[in-house]
Amino acid sequence: MVHREFVGLGMGRLALLLIAVTCPALQAQPLNVMNNSPVSALYGIPVHRDALQLPAGHWALDIQGGISNHFTDANRGGESVSFDGETTRLDMRIRYGLSERWELQVDIPWLQHRGGQLDELVEDWHKLFGLPGGGRSAAEQDQLHFLFEDGNGGRRNLRRSVKGMGEPSLTLSYQAWSEGGRQLSIAAGVRMGSGKQEDWLGSGETDYSLGLRFSDRDTLADYDMSWHLQGGVLRLGDSSLLPMGPESATWYASSSLDWRVNGTFTLVAQTDSHGRLYDSDLPQLGKPTFQLSLGAHWQASERWRMQLGFSEDLAVDRSPDISFFAGLSYRP
Repeated sequence: MVHREFVGLGMGRLALLLIAVTCPALQAQPLNVMNNSPVSALYGIPVHRDALQLPAGHWALDIQGGISNHFTDANRGGESVSFDGETTRLDMRIRYGLSERWELQVDIPWLQHRGGQLDELVEDWHKLFGLPGGGRSAAEQDQLHFLFEDGNGGRRNLRRSVKGMGEPSLTLSYQAWSEGGRQLSIAAGVRMGSGKQEDWLGSGETDYSLGLRFSDRDTLADYDMSWHLQGGVLRLGDSSLLPMGPESATWYASSSLDWRVNGTFTLVAQTDSHGRLYDSDLPQLGKPTFQLSLGAHWQASERWRMQLGFSEDLAVDRSPDISFFAGLSYRP
């Protein structure tokens, strides 16, 4: 009996070891975090990911859903803005290794703006930790109201629930350097302006991005940790959704640190930011954003991985108050 228990224990450990060694999905990954602010979500800001490319002929599928709660208003320099509501988002990402150095990625989003259900939960959260509510308690709960006025008669207003396809994007990545557990890649992307402007589902114009990704799984390997960086520039399409039009270009940057707790469970801390999108005195439009996300990956099997986490707006009023997300990844 004792012998069988030792054999069973040894086989279990061996199985975990084999999964960790043979499964590429177990490589530490950043969180798939989007800034779902009604303004930021209009544009093709690249999502943080690692620099390791898929092998030639291999493909991967990622599906993620999330919900973001908005409440912010401001009036400065003759401009005024109010974002109150929730955004539900579903993303599908397909990646394919074209060669040992080239990889193609397609992202297809679906969005819904509505009154939502999280206002009471967010208010209780603020009260529990003594955080400012920003006027939430005086506003009607679970309503949808996206409003912008430029002071010169220009106005955009959304008060009805809407849903539909967002704007798909195509990204081509090149593995510029790889040595051991360190990689550097270059990524060029285009986001098609097919979203309905009047429903705040997209900018209606094409965006272009160019950036670098760096991953290091060696430096902190003794601590079962790795880190990833991403940064670049985004050329914004000349959208007419808001009266004054966006900046011609802006920057984006992300960083993440992960810790592998065991063979199947990893904790991740991540920051995501981007530059201002409009020449405006309003922080919601004219200031850089900064989000903090905390999450976890669970390797359910050799081919399936789950992701769960949440994001908070460290730069207040420039990202959703809070976002929750969950995802599923498949690697054949």
